[in-house]
Amino acid sequence: MFEYKYLSEEDTVKILTSCDKELEETYELYQSFLIAIKEKKFKKFKETLENNYHKFKNLIKRSIRTFKKYLEYIENSLNYEYSNGRLEGINRKIKVLKYISYGYGSFVNFRKRILICAII
Repeated sequence: MFEYKYLSEEDTVKILTSCDKELEETYELYQSFLIAIKEKKFKKFKETLENNYHKFKNLIKRSIRTFKKYLEYIENSLNYEYSNGRLEGINRKIKVLKYISYGYGSFVNFRKRILICAII
């Protein structure tokens, strides 16, 4: 019989990355990007990007190319505290209201409903 043993997430990652060298390198690169983003250090992000561009041949290379393409926007998001998250949330609420209230006879009433919901 097999004996099952519970593993922590860390142990699972160690076991899986020990099976394949490329997977281990890709995982370490992924973690480097996450740390740079979490710490909001653009210089570290850019260095990680430039130092690892030619190492990989798999799908991570596509992600690295995308990072390079949008590097200016990534820099802005790491350097500034501004976000359009609230605006996107309001837009989502309006779209849901529009879907729910299909057939409203009056745009004025629909607009009032949106303003009431936006306040909450």
